[in-house]
Amino acid sequence: NRVYLGNDGGLYRSDTNGATRSWVKATYEPYTQHYQVEVAETDPSRLTGGTQDNGCIRSWGPESWNDYGCGDGEYVPIDWSDSRIFYGCSQYGACRRYDERSGTLTSTNIQDGTTSVRFNWHAPLVIDPNDPAVLYFGGNQLHRSTDRGDTWTLNSPADQNYLTGTFEPGRNDPIYFRWGTLTTISVSKTAPQTIYVGTDTGRLWKTHDLGATWTEFVDKGLPKRWVTRVAVDPRDEDVVYATFSGFRNGEDAAHVYKTTNGGESWRNISTNLPNAPVNDVVLDDDAVYVGTDVGVFSLREGRSGWRPVGRGLPLVPVLDLRLHGPTDTLYAGTFGRSVWAVGI
Repeated sequence: NRVYLGNDGGLYRSDTNGATRSWVKATYEPYTQHYQVEVAETDPSRLTGGTQDNGCIRSWGPESWNDYGCGDGEYVPIDWSDSRIFYGCSQYGACRRYDERSGTLTSTNIQDGTTSVRFNWHAPLVIDPNDPAVLYFGGNQLHRSTDRGDTWTLNSPADQNYLTGTFEPGRNDPIYFRWGTLTTISVSKTAPQTIYVGTDTGRLWKTHDLGATWTEFVDKGLPKRWVTRVAVDPRDEDVVYATFSGFRNGEDAAHVYKTTNGGESWRNISTNLPNAPVNDVVLDDDAVYVGTDVGVFSLREGRSGWRPVGRGLPLVPVLDLRLHGPTDTLYAGTFGRSVWAVGI
């Protein structure tokens, strides 16, 4: 009469042949599917995770790794100035701000006030590295808040398709009906008005004046593929890395590109990376790290070629990386084997 059931919410068991309300969930499940992992800058014991069918989870609170909301957990940034303020997003941009400064956890809906008509499943919510009260939020348009999401201003043209382009001719996808959205946002540390965004339609853009004017990088040799992540060097706004995924195009090539002149020209630096989609890129003083569908790799100054990072990481898609500078630790959020960390 014992039955086991596995789904993307975990593993369950019934000892009465699956009778209603007889299912018991496994208590140790080290295979959570992470879309994102975040670590508090001021307290590395505080981690959040955006997880498939397991919500937004955190490493502190009533018990270790408890959920604090969300449906499918997506972006989960933590305020870098005060870890008692953090965020949790469900699919399609349903984001909330969480605050426990009063001693009680409160939450506020911060999606209201935006004008986008479409949000990606994994809609980007980014805290400005220059001011923790400033947020950037991407639907099919770019939005900016100066009060942690209470109010929003539009920082891209009112044309709903300006940044993303119109839908492909004849496209009528009943499942992925929100095609045409921002997928990544990166704000410069050295030039706060400079922002880069990428889209699921393969477009890469830059603004140097908080969205008053925009430049699209066309005819630069960049692949027309889903832009997974953009990272601006915190020491130089003209040094930027962009990653792309051909997963939805049936293409297994790795795509990592770099510019040193603000996007005037781009160089493919994928070189010896395995042929697999690249999902994230983070920067250290002397190294670049990427998360791919087959693990984590680094490219260091003075070395030729990419090398695997650390030992023991399962052969699993890494969808998100977080470099915690104060402890020199690199965290990897994997889609199926939870979170891993390595000293660098």
